[in-house]
Amino acid sequence: MISVLDDDNSGDIDYRELITGLEIFRDTSFEEKLKSESSLASFYLLVFFDLCDVDKSGTITKKELYDVLKRSMAYEEEKAKLKRTSTSFNT
Repeated sequence: MISVLDDDNSGDIDYRELITGLEIFRDTSFEEKLKSESSLASFYLLVFFDLCDVDKSGTITKKELYDVLKRSMAYEEEKAKLKRTSTSFNT
């Protein structure tokens, strides 16, 4: 994933590379996003970037992204376990 988003081949993803790379999932253009800094989508991207940029270097390293994705997957697995447990108590 890093190599797909890393336009300058630095090995890290900066904020501009992140929003440019995620552009394919949005209906608005990159320029519109930059103009609407106060939009909710921009806010969520900034929060996501901040969560990933653990060392506050201004870039997301491979390790930082891996750790965030790993934590997210662990959270989803725990949530699924809790749901299965609660379902078994209700039957």
